[in-house]
Amino acid sequence: EIGKIRRVGGSKEINVNVIVIAASTKNLKDELLPELYQRLAQYEIYLPSLNERNRDEKSKLLDYFIHRYEEAVKNSHKIDYKVVISEQVRSVLLNAKYPRNIRQMRDIINFSIDAASPLIDDIDLSKQILTEVKIEHLPFELIEKTESYKKDQIDFYVEEMIALLNEEGKGPRKISNDLKAIGYDIPYYKVAYYLKNHQI
Repeated sequence: EIGKIRRVGGSKEINVNVIVIAASTKNLKDELLPELYQRLAQYEIYLPSLNERNRDEKSKLLDYFIHRYEEAVKNSHKIDYKVVISEQVRSVLLNAKYPRNIRQMRDIINFSIDAASPLIDDIDLSKQILTEVKIEHLPFELIEKTESYKKDQIDFYVEEMIALLNEEGKGPRKISNDLKAIGYDIPYYKVAYYLKNHQI
């Protein structure tokens, strides 16, 4: 929009020709004064959240993030790296809800591949490295919502136990060991993920 501005404390007007582009996760019509909204929202583009997108779009994003992970490993370590996920894992990832949108989906995919990846010391870097992501490598927030896998299901009691053990100063590995002692086989990395996302 063509107009004039004057610097704070200045006396000279400066001609400007600008377009203001803004993005928000909130409904700006409800947040802004009507006069300001009318000036800003001459052209409005609505971008649906990840949870509003269809399965095909989510599937393409899933494959894209896996490909990005593979490329990052290849570029960093100069090795031939391949990630494979089962149909069960794909189904859980595509059906999950992501309140924090696409970034949360990316982080969960990266977390799951990290959990499935072998230690570099245990592999031959001259050959293709194949990482198979299985259901047990997913964060347990996703696993507990599926009916097909119950082994690592987390109930309210376990959540309370994790919180109490963490308050005692114990880290994810120690908490995992303590839970295994009472019959809950929860890997340490899932405990760490839970603590991080629940800010305990």
